[in-house]
Amino acid sequence: MGNTFDANVLLVPLVYLFTFLSLVSGVFLVVRSFLRFRYQVNQSLNMDLEIIQVMHKKIGEEKQSSAEAWREEILAMEQLLASLSALKPTGNFFKKLFFEAPDIVFEIANPSSSEEIFFYLSIPKRYRESAEKQIHSFFPHAVIEKVTDYTIFSPGSFAAVAVLDLKESQALPLKTYRTLDIDPLNELSNALSKLHTEAEGAAVQILLSHATGGWRAEGRKIAQQMQEGKRLKDAQSQSFAKDVGKHVGKGMLAMMTTKPSDKKSALPEEKKIVNLTPEEQELVKSIDGKASKTAFKVNIRLLASAATQERAEDILAHLENAFGQFENPEVNSFRVKKRAKGKTAAYDYIFRNVDDEQAIVLNVEELASIFHFPISTTETPKIKWLKAGAAPPPVNIPTEGI
Repeated sequence: MGNTFDANVLLVPLVYLFTFLSLVSGVFLVVRSFLRFRYQVNQSLNMDLEIIQVMHKKIGEEKQSSAEAWREEILAMEQLLASLSALKPTGNFFKKLFFEAPDIVFEIANPSSSEEIFFYLSIPKRYRESAEKQIHSFFPHAVIEKVTDYTIFSPGSFAAVAVLDLKESQALPLKTYRTLDIDPLNELSNALSKLHTEAEGAAVQILLSHATGGWRAEGRKIAQQMQEGKRLKDAQSQSFAKDVGKHVGKGMLAMMTTKPSDKKSALPEEKKIVNLTPEEQELVKSIDGKASKTAFKVNIRLLASAATQERAEDILAHLENAFGQFENPEVNSFRVKKRAKGKTAAYDYIFRNVDDEQAIVLNVEELASIFHFPISTTETPKIKWLKAGAAPPPVNIPTEGI
């Protein structure tokens, strides 16, 4: 009787190997998730909150009416955001493996105890000094003051919360300050200034965390397919993975069905020259442009508090409408992913927690359009400006008398 090959000799060790690898991978993910949860809770409790104030610069009417002038002011915020992306966790290899870059939180708020609008930065204590240096490098005259946490809620008040999402792929760009006719902060800050009493409060919270680079490949693939003649809708519907799978399948089928004699006669297919319209050329350029810039994974939360639920939702609606200005027609826009009622819905806002499931990817140009410090053209009432000649209190000032 001839020798026969027993497949079990090969299969059984492979099954054990894959089982072991799956177990190790599962344990790693569970431990990593647990440690990151502990890290997030610990980070939330060890964040510094700071108010950032700038002076209201007065410039000539001719220069003030120039879009190039106020866009240049917002560009400083874009550059600041790009520099903040360089903040990385320090420590040994294992610490860097389990923990990511620090979360950075920007907020524009009208607290319930005040009728003024404040601009806040919240960052882990150990990164505070680095962040302040970065801010002063782009905004030399800004005053940064550490404060206790504020609240938009009042006793007996009702709350309304919204989480924003993107209508289309995060690889597709929104409209930004570079193409808008007016400073986008005006509409956002105006929505915050329409509170009737000190008992009402509202806030826009923007959380930034480290973004992986996978979304860039998607954007560049869409741009490439458009250059080959596909409309945006068709290019967007074909994901990178599906496209690769499709070509692999075609290649295997061709290898199985092509005769040897056909291989010699087969010539590479000549690519068609596609003439894009000027609008399509600009769109391809903007998609490539988004992918070329630094980006963050972002959570955007809108919150409102008032004496009645109806009034809280009315304030929230004004905030939601302010984000309509970033709509890039037939390309991308914001949408409300989740709306909730009650103070329990504000848990993630209060603790400034990052929610990966509700996160989107925005580049620094898009972020600077949404959040930047008030500039020379900002005329919204109630903004807390830095008064001329004002300065922050000295560091390490004694708390007790001599």
